[in-house]
Amino acid sequence: MDLLGTLKEKMGPFPLYVWLLAMTGIGVVLLMLKKKKSGTPTTGTPGTPCTQSDGSAGTWDSTGTVCQATTVSTVNAPATTSTGGSGMRNWRSQSGGPTVSSTPPTTTSTAGTVPPPATTTTTAPPPTPAGTTVTIPNMAGMAAGAAHNQIVALGLVPKAPAGQTANMKVSYTNPGFGAKVAPGSSVLIETSGYVS
Repeated sequence: MDLLGTLKEKMGPFPLYVWLLAMTGIGVVLLMLKKKKSGTPTTGTPGTPCTQSDGSAGTWDSTGTVCQATTVSTVNAPATTSTGGSGMRNWRSQSGGPTVSSTPPTTTSTAGTVPPPATTTTTAPPPTPAGTTVTIPNMAGMAAGAAHNQIVALGLVPKAPAGQTANMKVSYTNPGFGAKVAPGSSVLIETSGYVS
């Protein structure tokens, strides 16, 4: 069978190849119109605001092809929930900075009792000798909560974008794998998707 001959055969007023080209063109136009009506752009100018698929606010990445969650650091914010209990629970509130417990209210009593003084609990990284550096390990593919705990154990301060959860999959860290940093340095954990 001759394919070229078949394409040149007339079907109505035009050859078959003309009908195929016309139908392909119509399909492309309809697809473009459907994308335009969806209202959600697939690319944007790097650094400009965008809306993520879940409706939350974000910013276009450096290539303008990925709408990322807007980064808000909660590392040095005081913890408002208990950090005890099971390992991954409240992992974002466990920071390398100081956590101050609330001061009990002062009461005046005729019995002359004095309330106990306010206490401060500090969860500081382990001390390291001066002039030492810490090498960032490869954390790609692991759970964000486990990466957070590993960064704290190395004496570094983890940072995470808003909306990141403990079961999200680490895509990279900044500074990246193999970088040597001073103890107490901040390490940004970037994620994509979830650990299966």
